[in-house]
Amino acid sequence: MPPMNGKRMAVAVLVAAGLLSPVPAGAQARHEEPTGIRQALDATVAAGAPGVLARIDDDRGTWIGTSGTADLDTREPVPREARFRVASVTKSMVAAIVLQLVQEGRLSLDEPIGKRLPGRTGSIPGYVTFSFADATGERRMTLSVNVQRNDPAVARMLLAAVDALNRYFCGEPYELPDGVPA
Repeated sequence: MPPMNGKRMAVAVLVAAGLLSPVPAGAQARHEEPTGIRQALDATVAAGAPGVLARIDDDRGTWIGTSGTADLDTREPVPREARFRVASVTKSMVAAIVLQLVQEGRLSLDEPIGKRLPGRTGSIPGYVTFSFADATGERRMTLSVNVQRNDPAVARMLLAAVDALNRYFCGEPYELPDGVPA
């Protein structure tokens, strides 16, 4: 699978955000379709995803768009009320987006998380574990990082390690950061 470009990453974020948000009872579709979203959904299916759903809620109402199939055997289309299980994909997706924002200069790994998310300290007890599998589903590598400290260096190491492992599994050159066991 080729690495995601900016548009596909944006669609993935929109889809994940829509899937993780609850649907209020009686939500009404908004009348105006957001420019480009339909084409992005269709392009995602054309690139190999069986089905996608995006939901946008704002002051103008709710817009829900789908493309592709919910069931590969029956070819049933994705219903507007569908939910997809994203599981741990969110961790890698968030790491990739954070690194992209850092590269664009819109975010710094040195700034306290509370600056962006008031009331949060960034302190997470325990470990964060990422497991990476190849196309057959066989686990190839697991990365566990101790994130008990509110330390920007730990966050940088974690994000760099996830980026390196994603590159590894995409067949791209990579380097693991210092402190991450190979």
